[in-house]
Amino acid sequence: MKAAEAGNSYGAETALLGIIEMRRRNSIPAMPNLAVSAVQMGDLAWAQKKTEDAFNLYRAAEALDPSLSDAYYSQARVQLHKGLRGFLPAIESAVKGWFAPLYLVHGRIYFYSRLAFILLVTLIVVGVAFSLILLIKYNHLLVHNAVEKYGSRFSPELIQLVVWVILFIPIFAFAGLFWLAPFWLLLFWRYSQNSERILAIIFFLVFAISYPVYQRIAHTSGATVDSEISPYIRVFVEGPSITSIADFEDYYNTHHQDQDGSILLASLYVADNQMERGVRLLQKHILDHPNDPRAYNNLGAIFFQQEEMDSALKLTQKAYTLDTTNLVYVFNVSRSYRATFNFSEATRLLEAARSADPKLIAKLEETPPDNLVPVLPRYDLVLQRIHEKNGDLFSKFMNPFTFVALGMLILAALMNLGASHKRDLAKSCTKCGTAYCIKCQTHTKISDYCTQCLHIFIKKDGVSPASRKEKMGEIGVFTRRQHLLSRISSLILPGANHLYENDTFRGALILLLWVFLIVVLWFNWKFNMTYLEPPGSATVLNLVCVVTMVVIYFLANINLVRRTS
Repeated sequence: MKAAEAGNSYGAETALLGIIEMRRRNSIPAMPNLAVSAVQMGDLAWAQKKTEDAFNLYRAAEALDPSLSDAYYSQARVQLHKGLRGFLPAIESAVKGWFAPLYLVHGRIYFYSRLAFILLVTLIVVGVAFSLILLIKYNHLLVHNAVEKYGSRFSPELIQLVVWVILFIPIFAFAGLFWLAPFWLLLFWRYSQNSERILAIIFFLVFAISYPVYQRIAHTSGATVDSEISPYIRVFVEGPSITSIADFEDYYNTHHQDQDGSILLASLYVADNQMERGVRLLQKHILDHPNDPRAYNNLGAIFFQQEEMDSALKLTQKAYTLDTTNLVYVFNVSRSYRATFNFSEATRLLEAARSADPKLIAKLEETPPDNLVPVLPRYDLVLQRIHEKNGDLFSKFMNPFTFVALGMLILAALMNLGASHKRDLAKSCTKCGTAYCIKCQTHTKISDYCTQCLHIFIKKDGVSPASRKEKMGEIGVFTRRQHLLSRISSLILPGANHLYENDTFRGALILLLWVFLIVVLWFNWKFNMTYLEPPGSATVLNLVCVVTMVVIYFLANINLVRRTS
């Protein structure tokens, strides 16, 4: 960093290349702090218009920590500076930055938590938009039925006012605006088409799982800083660094009974060339936990490296005796036999292991011939401990939010089961939009037209010129209003016009993609992409989202443009 600040970009890059080589040689998963410093040095070079130096520093940051999204986003920024020829490479770098956290365990936790949160918010927003569209489409039918039922006792204006008050009861009775959407799905369920009902069921379930999923996301994200989990994460991220060893020693001093911790700390000592401390810890582990084959195997690996082959053979044989299913132990025993010149037994064991899992044995054979393979806790251990911290997922569904949403779904399914009730439901005339029901018509079979439109367009009988003119005026007003609502809804929220015009699934897909991109933009602006990066670092990714939104917007509105022309 000092070399970069002094303008010595060559010295800074040379130092970074040496550190990268050290990381590779010592199998250190990542060096996040140095990677962030490399990005900062790149930003300094970028500010000084040293484009190539900045790009090289960003590439060095990627090599130091492949999970650092900002390293990729910064590369994309430089590539965009090259003009059109750099556009596609910039998009590629931005996409790599989005998925970069998957490289390390803490990044995977963060990535999947972030993705789950984005999807949850997207589905809730789409569910709210869908319920609002149902309100616009069917509120006059609900009012019509209420007037038909209570019109003999109360004025239509009073009934309409009461209906609108009822529509917003959840604001006062439940948890505010959140419950308006499922409540509207419930009220307009009977008037909806089958495709709309399928979509409504999906959103009922979304509202039902929203609270437990949010809790799960929050607990998972919080578990990464838990005192019993974060030391493991640091080791899996940084490897045997000074800070990770010190942190894990502090952890182990208060958690002596953690068998995984003992095995992992011993491996850190060995990787840091503290062989004696590693041997002592493994010997103590064997005394405390005599049936753990990992300790025997890993102690045998140390003795093998120190060329104490007889001791290594006895220890690896003990590990294999305790666990005959782990092929790593078979491989190590075979290699120990070979080191003691028992080639026939070594070959027999190796061939047996190779026949069981040839890919694993081929990978194990890539290790240097003067080493055995240690068996260590994997990052899955972190996920398992986070799961234990979170508790049973089913228990999170025991909350009033889930119960109310599921209750509304069940009530919607039970509504209107009888055929007689279905016949009493109001319908909307497809010509003029007038609400009508069987009581409004003289015949028993309800058509798609109100009585006047039925006589004008189907029966073509007994309609005076004045009535026909008045009805044609109503049809014109209704048609213009429909076109206006469709155009406005599509301009504001692409896909909403398809939902309004009964193209349900296509509209839901367009709306889902549009809202998803908006939520991604909001998330990138509001929150850190990783724990080490500033908000708003994903500028190029935001550009990709905006370009995609423009394409979706055009495709969603092209029919309106054709219709207007």
